[in-house]
Amino acid sequence: IREGRREADLKEAVFRVMDAAWAHASDDGEYPVSSRFLYYPVRKLIQELTSKELNFNYFSQNLLVEYQAIYGPLEGLYYESRGVFYEPHSGERVELGTREVADYEFPEFQFNKILYVEKQGVYPILEAAQLGQRYDMGIVAGQGYATEACRALFAKADKERDYFLFVLHDADPYGYEIARTLREETRRMPGYKVDVIDTGLGLEEALTMGLLTEEYTRKKALPAGLKLTDLEGE
Repeated sequence: IREGRREADLKEAVFRVMDAAWAHASDDGEYPVSSRFLYYPVRKLIQELTSKELNFNYFSQNLLVEYQAIYGPLEGLYYESRGVFYEPHSGERVELGTREVADYEFPEFQFNKILYVEKQGVYPILEAAQLGQRYDMGIVAGQGYATEACRALFAKADKERDYFLFVLHDADPYGYEIARTLREETRRMPGYKVDVIDTGLGLEEALTMGLLTEEYTRKKALPAGLKLTDLEGE
């Protein structure tokens, strides 16, 4: 940063260089650009404006979302795949990126249900139990919160096919919020609304089953839209 020049805060710096970074990464709109590939020129260009360090998660999940909400979508921008959708019967797997979901077409007469599971490591158990084949159910093996691509898949299944949609999650604030954001709109996806059946574990159910609890100190406030019972809040 040149002497005598005011140092910009991180968001201001990113917003000021975004157009130039997008033009560089996409060759002025000639090619599609992933959020990761856009991050690299942004990180380089802001060095003239701020000494603060930019990490990818904050850039892709917060700043990039806010920038597009204010200035409109960046042409050709896509998010790389995170999570996998497994079709029953055919054995096909679809990587859940924005482009993959946009190109995906549901097969005819193969399944009429989709289950989202928040932990990818659970899928081998469901596969061994042949859950998808037995119930004509596609399964999304996620990695925590459902991505924009996954929610786009659910919206497509809900609106185009009227599929039954389910979510399986843990009995903790993260699990409850995963279920909520799979059903309701968020800042990232305004206007999104899908009918999702919550089959996840709830606290009252877990206590009735005699399951052990774990102590946990949360350092952040709970999400504003999350609705809890008195017992869950306690």
